Amino acid sequence: MTADEFVFEEPSVSALVFEGYEAPTVPKRDMVGDDYFEDAIFIGDSLAEGLALNRLLPTMEFVTKIGQSANGVVRHRVYKLNGKSVRMIELLKAKQPGKLYIWLGSNGIDNYSAQHVLPQYETMLDLFISELPDTLIYCVSLAPVIERRAQRQYPRMNNRKIHGFNALIEEAAKARNCFYLPISFALMDEDGGLHKNYSAGDGIHLSKAGYQVVNEFLRSHTIPYHKE
Repeated sequence: MTADEFVFEEPSVSALVFEGYEAPTVPKRDMVGDDYFEDAIFIGDSLAEGLALNRLLPTMEFVTKIGQSANGVVRHRVYKLNGKSVRMIELLKAKQPGKLYIWLGSNGIDNYSAQHVLPQYETMLDLFISELPDTLIYCVSLAPVIERRAQRQYPRMNNRKIHGFNALIEEAAKARNCFYLPISFALMDEDGGLHKNYSAGDGIHLSKAGYQVVNEFLRSHTIPYHKE
């Protein structure tokens, strides 16, 4: 597919149905082991890269890049597959994951409005759903920030935008029969910002303790599914 073909007049809707689980909500249940993630791929930016480096999910495959965005994933970025440079959708179609985790959007609302970034995210979702019909898709909410620190680097970034974008992600997931993981709530302080214990220091990236919270949230919020 060329860039001009990434246009969807209506949302793509996942045909996967899980009895007792209605999208976009993923209820909390007993934590799963590493085997759950053996058929999973996690795509994201530097925050996801940090999760990979902490090796808390050793059987998960990570496809991450610093500065990665939904628009870049669809249109611009290339990735290595068997020594060749390919688009993300080509990589995913080759690997055919049972589960796909998406943690993207921070590289967008750091400078633009949530409404500006949302169509790019929706296009990415529609593409993944249409090309990966047997893949369970999880949309992971953006983490909050410590504003006074984050705004030293990104003056336009604030938690109002982050929470607004997360609400839009949830709506987009629901419209497409995908699932939404609100990890932001587990990382928040009482004011809705990133808890200081979970900050790596710049107010944006996470500490080891923060990634442990993410790990525990992902393990305790799952849909029972293993692709045939």
